[in-house]
Amino acid sequence: PYAIANLANSVLIALRGPAAVRTPLDLFAIPSLGTLVMALAPGHVKLAAFGAAFNPLSAWYFVVVGYALALVLELPAWAAAGAAVIYSVFVGLLIAATA
Repeated sequence: PYAIANLANSVLIALRGPAAVRTPLDLFAIPSLGTLVMALAPGHVKLAAFGAAFNPLSAWYFVVVGYALALVLELPAWAAAGAAVIYSVFVGLLIAATA
């Protein structure tokens, strides 16, 4: 599922052209919470990078992770959902750390 998000992101960047990529945040072409943060608070680059982890396609990936945890490990739904949320926050923090 995450490969679909990466493919869609790559296509959008290719359509914009390489000259449109000036900062690391320009590599996130799919509209996300990071886009909203940059519109409302342009100086908060770390917060925008954290928000870039959350877009419609990555949200689907985190839903699949939660479902897979519940199915494969036979976890209760609340535990699997909690693990998926923690995982998504960890991914956002990793992206923010590189910005």
